[in-house]
Amino acid sequence: MKFTIIGAGAIGGLAGAYLTKAGHDVLLVDRWKEHVDALNANGMTIDGVRGDLNVKVRAATPDQLSGDLGVVLIATKSQHTLEALKQIVPLLTPQSAVVSYQNGFNEP
Repeated sequence: MKFTIIGAGAIGGLAGAYLTKAGHDVLLVDRWKEHVDALNANGMTIDGVRGDLNVKVRAATPDQLSGDLGVVLIATKSQHTLEALKQIVPLLTPQSAVVSYQNGFNEP
């Protein structure tokens, strides 16, 4: 399955790494270019109770998005939700699905 994850921080990055590891086509999107460059060069490193893991991931900035996004997970901070949606709405199709994958219920 194809996933585009908007927000490559703690929540989006973790989801992206594990979905990639499971064999899905995942693109992590973050507006911080240096973070995107580091992800593309070094992958996503996760450390925790399950041990250390490094997964080679694909990442892009929002201006690099094009084509079918597949299932879109919005994993930004709540105050950046509307900006994230404005960036992806032109790329959505009738088959698209967008899921709020955010920590909290305070987005509009």
